[in-house]
Amino acid sequence: RQMCIRDRSRIEVSTTKAENKTLTVKLGEVELKPVEIAFVADAPDPDLSTVTATASAVVADGKEKVEISAKLIDANSNPVVGKKISVISSGSDEQTSVPALSDEEGKIIVYLTSTKAEKKTLTIIEPSSGVELSPSPAVTFVHGPIHPVRSAIEADTPVLANGEAKGAVTVIVLDQYGNPVENAQVNICLLYTSDAADE
Repeated sequence: RQMCIRDRSRIEVSTTKAENKTLTVKLGEVELKPVEIAFVADAPDPDLSTVTATASAVVADGKEKVEISAKLIDANSNPVVGKKISVISSGSDEQTSVPALSDEEGKIIVYLTSTKAEKKTLTIIEPSSGVELSPSPAVTFVHGPIHPVRSAIEADTPVLANGEAKGAVTVIVLDQYGNPVENAQVNICLLYTSDAADE
């Protein structure tokens, strides 16, 4: 669309393709210096953008990572370049890497670690637009190996030595971050100071 205002002409240009376009203008035989117009992608479209988590279960040791990758695409199928994503977890005790910006294809990768063994549902948001991507991946962080210092034995003591009273022994099995270690095989050995003892 062209509008003329005294010694100026105004031209409005639009497109659905995010790219640089060069505009040249000729006034009779005189060609003006070209100008480049940068058309950029709109906010990510939640239906066209994608998000995935590479692992469904990892160890909650603060080191093992879940890779969360997103591809940001706007409503006109343009990759959304130069944006970040935020990861909001339903759980606790996790860290996300500081992500780079989305690349020329709209791709971005973030890494998540945790020291809390639990299932976490992740909400992925592009913060500048507030757009929430779907689906919301779920990741399960599982306990690490048994830690000898964090694990413990608790026993009722003293117990009346009358042959009828019983003392309870509880074994608490934890990993180094205090996560319960499920299905651990526990062998209890009783050591007696006398030669004859009844269980």
